[in-house]
Amino acid sequence: MQFTISSRDLKPVLDNLSKIAKSKTTLPILDNFKLELTDDELFITASDMEVSITSVLTPESVETTGSSCVLADKLYDVVRNFKDEMLTFKLNDTHMTIKSKSGNFYVPVESAENFPLDHKVNESDVLQLPMQVLVSGVQKTLFAAFDNFEYSPTLCGVYLDLSTNGTSIVATDKQKLAIYSSEPIVASDSGVIIPTKMANLIIGSASEDEAYVTMMFNDKTIVARMGYTTIRSRTIEGQYPNYKSIIPDTLDTSTIIDTGALIDALKRVSVFANSKSKVVKLKFTAGLLTVLGEFVDFGLEADESVDAVYDGEEVVIALNSRYMMEVLTKIDTERCTIEVGRNIVMIYPIGERNFKALIAQVAL
Repeated sequence: MQFTISSRDLKPVLDNLSKIAKSKTTLPILDNFKLELTDDELFITASDMEVSITSVLTPESVETTGSSCVLADKLYDVVRNFKDEMLTFKLNDTHMTIKSKSGNFYVPVESAENFPLDHKVNESDVLQLPMQVLVSGVQKTLFAAFDNFEYSPTLCGVYLDLSTNGTSIVATDKQKLAIYSSEPIVASDSGVIIPTKMANLIIGSASEDEAYVTMMFNDKTIVARMGYTTIRSRTIEGQYPNYKSIIPDTLDTSTIIDTGALIDALKRVSVFANSKSKVVKLKFTAGLLTVLGEFVDFGLEADESVDAVYDGEEVVIALNSRYMMEVLTKIDTERCTIEVGRNIVMIYPIGERNFKALIAQVAL
């Protein structure tokens, strides 16, 4: 097995795949990249048994085809330290030789037969999802996903809700909920949970050159094919909660405010809030939204007001400042709307209703 390829082309691929190869695993073979070389294409795969990712490259030249496994960290560390140079890779049964213009590097290899096989998915059940919809939806909602798989596995990812009425990408940890909505793309309703690890790989593998993502899924495996990269993951068993049931039709109080100004105020005032709970108060008065924070045990107290479009009665609520900032940083517009109900706060950008987020209030 021998081929020549540019370090410039190889480096970003290994950078993305190394996110999986660095995962903790009990199988030593998964510390490797699997390389498969055909007459004109190089397939590189990384896996941690839960998620696998394969990228396809076109070498400058191919001398002999074949397959092998090579230590991921060593291959990546060597390649990433070349700026832009043609590298020749020659593999036999025991090691790989990487030859540059001025050096030779030797890395042990293993048989590709020891690398685990991926689960198969029926490729006749294919969904074409606009790249912009999937990537934007995942980027805007993933922050709200739960991070404790043992406690609540179905919440540890984003839910792709495919309906004849519309497409939604949703994440929640029961304290906050984020939703990205788009036009319908299916003729019948279905849905699948995209695990957090796979969702992050989708973001890292996205290409502006590709208009669509090809997706396939069954009760065991979900696959996303993005240009020259294919990501596979085990599906998460279980039913995603009925998130629509907690979204109110209307809320009591509505305020329009400068997004950046509110983020800055929250950053400053949250310094004076309880360091564990991160709870601040929001006081809505005519023309103003005031952020208040205090940590009584240490005598800390702060308040800062931001101009707002509001003419209702005074309303005071409490919520987690970190959750609030996470939501606001996902809003791209200069101003946003904050609506307050009995137990929740809903936030969405002005003029763009494809994204909204809900945060649970904290008892005063």
